[in-house]
Amino acid sequence: MKKIIIGIVFSFLIFNLYSIPPRDNKTGSVIGIQVSVSGLFAPQVFNGIVFVKLKNGNDFTSGEKVVLSKSRSGFNIYLYNVEPGTYVAVGGSYTSGGGHDSVVFFSTEMVAKTKIVVKSNSITYMGKYTVSTGKHVKDKGDKVQRHYGTNVDSAYPPYVGKIKRSSNTEKDKEAFMKSTIRLLKKSEWSDLVG
Repeated sequence: MKKIIIGIVFSFLIFNLYSIPPRDNKTGSVIGIQVSVSGLFAPQVFNGIVFVKLKNGNDFTSGEKVVLSKSRSGFNIYLYNVEPGTYVAVGGSYTSGGGHDSVVFFSTEMVAKTKIVVKSNSITYMGKYTVSTGKHVKDKGDKVQRHYGTNVDSAYPPYVGKIKRSSNTEKDKEAFMKSTIRLLKKSEWSDLVG
């Protein structure tokens, strides 16, 4: 697990924010989410999210696959070529006012809200979240935050992210799908958006 998490941190520097990756197969799916951190004047949008495929959908620490995605378009962050299964978002990064990437791991409460079941050839939305950050994971993290966040090799220690606001209404889903259709309609993924 430690090597996976360290690999994720290094990957934060490699991924292109606006790229749409090629489709691996015709059964791959897409996950989307919006996450921002509350700021002094305006929220800062996350530029990467750590997604986890769970072995046991009721145990958020049972990750069988941990994947970072920095494929961002507007406020949405996407994970492409997703295999069917149960997924959650456990953390991410944003560029802080100091200009460095701050790594945040989400509370168990937020991780539970992001839980989705992905089917073949689908687009699934996890919702829209605003988090507040504060203490470091090793000092104040809950079980899930400590599980994913204590092995991160970073110049800056990862923070605890707590839900400030969350929304996953029909209106949110419609807005997400509208922007996703615009993004994917001229790509290899066009069959998913009609």
